[in-house]
Amino acid sequence: MTSRFTLLVTASPYSRQGHSSALAFARAVIECGHKIECIFFHGDAVYVASELNSPPTDETNITFEWQLFAQKHHVELSVCIGGSLRRGICDKQTAAQEQLNSTNLANEFTLDGLGSLAQATAMSDRLIKFGG
Repeated sequence: MTSRFTLLVTASPYSRQGHSSALAFARAVIECGHKIECIFFHGDAVYVASELNSPPTDETNITFEWQLFAQKHHVELSVCIGGSLRRGICDKQTAAQEQLNSTNLANEFTLDGLGSLAQATAMSDRLIKFGG
């Protein structure tokens, strides 16, 4: 039987293992034939969606890893819009609305409200949280 999952990531991308654990879990879910409705980044986890992330070459670029995963498996990477704006991350539409001069939302990530998390959760069998 195929199960549907929504993942909620709240850990900062480089301070804890939340992102690497969530990514490993997401890969295992897909490998086992299940479906991921959405991966939602909230709180400090939204920093992963900045295209300006540039970790040292000997560290994993978790932003890039999430982008590859989303492209390969057609999984939605949703980033909390409120948390993103508070942390200086925005897309073109939000920059225009807020009269900001630039954008930095990385490809494959979309800004969404908590309503999209609620909707994905309602369509899922399980909500799994990865925090710190």
